[in-house]
Amino acid sequence: MSGTESYYAEKIADKLIDIMPIKISKLKPSHTLTYEMDSEDLEIFAEHPKKVEDIYQRAISWACRKYWSAFKHKNLTGTDLKQAIFKDDTNQRNTGMRAFDRIKINLIFYPTITMRQINPTIEKEAIVVDARIMAVGGKIGYVKKASFYCPNEHDTDVEQSASNTLRLFVPKCSECKANMKMHTITAETDFVQTIKVQELDNTLQQSPITFDVKVTGDNVFDTWIGKRIRIAGHFLTDISEVGKKQEHKQYIFAKYIHEIEEVSNVCISKERAYEIKTLLQSPENQTKLFKSFAPAIEGRIAIKESLCYSFVGGSESEVRRIDISILDIGNAGEGKSETIKQIPRVIAKSMYFLGNNATAAGLGIGMVKLDNQTSVPQGGPLVLCSPHGTVVVDELDKMHPEDLKALLSSMEQQIVTKVVAGVILGLPSLVSVVAAANPKYGDWDIVHGIVENINFPPYLLTRFDIVWCSVKTNSIKKQAIASKILNMTPILKDGQLEVLLSEEELLQYVNFCKKASPKLTQAAKIMARDFYLQMSEIAEGEDKVIPMTPRELEGIIRLSTARAKLFQLDEVGIDEVEAIIKLKLEAINSFPGIQVKGGGQQLKLMSETDDKEKLKRNIIIDCKGDDGLVDSAEVINKWVERGVYKTETRATKEFENMEKINFFLRGNRFIYKP
Repeated sequence: MSGTESYYAEKIADKLIDIMPIKISKLKPSHTLTYEMDSEDLEIFAEHPKKVEDIYQRAISWACRKYWSAFKHKNLTGTDLKQAIFKDDTNQRNTGMRAFDRIKINLIFYPTITMRQINPTIEKEAIVVDARIMAVGGKIGYVKKASFYCPNEHDTDVEQSASNTLRLFVPKCSECKANMKMHTITAETDFVQTIKVQELDNTLQQSPITFDVKVTGDNVFDTWIGKRIRIAGHFLTDISEVGKKQEHKQYIFAKYIHEIEEVSNVCISKERAYEIKTLLQSPENQTKLFKSFAPAIEGRIAIKESLCYSFVGGSESEVRRIDISILDIGNAGEGKSETIKQIPRVIAKSMYFLGNNATAAGLGIGMVKLDNQTSVPQGGPLVLCSPHGTVVVDELDKMHPEDLKALLSSMEQQIVTKVVAGVILGLPSLVSVVAAANPKYGDWDIVHGIVENINFPPYLLTRFDIVWCSVKTNSIKKQAIASKILNMTPILKDGQLEVLLSEEELLQYVNFCKKASPKLTQAAKIMARDFYLQMSEIAEGEDKVIPMTPRELEGIIRLSTARAKLFQLDEVGIDEVEAIIKLKLEAINSFPGIQVKGGGQQLKLMSETDDKEKLKRNIIIDCKGDDGLVDSAEVINKWVERGVYKTETRATKEFENMEKINFFLRGNRFIYKP
């Protein structure tokens, strides 16, 4: 099946008049026609992938013109008479039939199937499937068409084209049956590339389905890891003969691919969005909106509020990074995991995984073999959810420190890298990280500071825009949770509120709000600046608190603009900044052992044990001679004098424990390596 764009437009126009004459008769230039494509349309789509919408737009206009040209004036009565004006161009009152060119079209693509439905029973049939690219192989050339001649000089030249599996089979001479030779000058070549794709499954509750896909032509230069694509093509088996045996490999042979956004067609209407905007003018309805996320989880409204801000992200016009990261640390049974596990249900571009099952290669870039045994880089969640998706990490504290570096690279530089055979591979990682973690020993020890309670590097704390500590549980909260589990009457005001939006509508509303880009007013900027300066002054000269840094100020801007986006505001005022400051202080106050000075609060970072470790290290450095070596007796004596250890015996034992780990003998003295 092949033809020009005009040929197909005319053919589709006749088809529309035949199958939907009533709908065509009621179309007006201001209307939009929704058309659902079928298998025949798929062939047109595969042949003219870049022009398919133009073809159908032209076809609808032609269908309307043909219909009304064939309709007799005498048959026009009542409301139908209004259509007659399109045939009357007297005094240039309108553009005549050309007015139908203004009709818009909404193409519903040929029904997609899931990757789990692909099997040999549908082999050679046209299929459409949505997937994300996991790995990309190198491009190679193949011969599309060529002319062959007989080596024995028989006049039997044959033109041969590649099969559906892109193999060009050498014909035999019809006279002597010898294998023919190719006229290389006649060969038409193209690129082919093998990519590995995976089904669009955010929850990964079962093993994901993957397939190798062969793409050709311009599509070869339009593939990258993490891209979400719609593939139109065929599922075929490529059979090749190697020696005396046959090899069978199954691929999806793509005739057409184009990028899709998983949420592009899941967006709330403008009318409904305006209704929600009006409702959100009430503080009670704002709480109902936050409760709409994970309504089965009792309470945790403040944490749900910060998560909702993370879903929509900050404003690109106000801050360099718009992705908002959230961390929830707390005792077991507080609902942390159950809350974040709901995120893939309302965020289409998201992935959930357990930290103890994650590796640096799995999170960022790993290597995988294609069916042709070629090793190629494959992207993990930090790449696949980019741009502006959400990566959900449960059990962050169970991750290996080396693997956390991949997470840090994404949150800090928004890129993940891998060096393979001297080649540096770098892929963008523009994602929000939402994580949950337990204290080091199961329950939070209020006697010690944060460093002693967490089981991951403290520097990660400052990479999150807002950090919550879920350890304070009182009797009222326990009663509320019990009432929820037993389906009894809620005892808290929040529990008595109904949700504002259903789960599906919340997803649609979040997608709608993501598109906005409100700007900070001058008053809002001044308020954010003053808060930053106040919190920075509190930390000045203190080494036991997490200071307010420029990174924290950017976090406040991100959260403030996200709040404005969520409430559909055109600009970010002082009310939005004030609400975010209040939320930040509430998050700080959720930690036991905070320090309060003046009008601000800071997280207590270092404990007495941390101070002792720092003093112990400083003493070792002070004892270094000009040659960089230290004397064990001098170090031990000063440890006791400065109160690091109470007795010389205890100090000596600690020095012996550090030998061959931090202290290495050089003659009768030691070199210290931290």
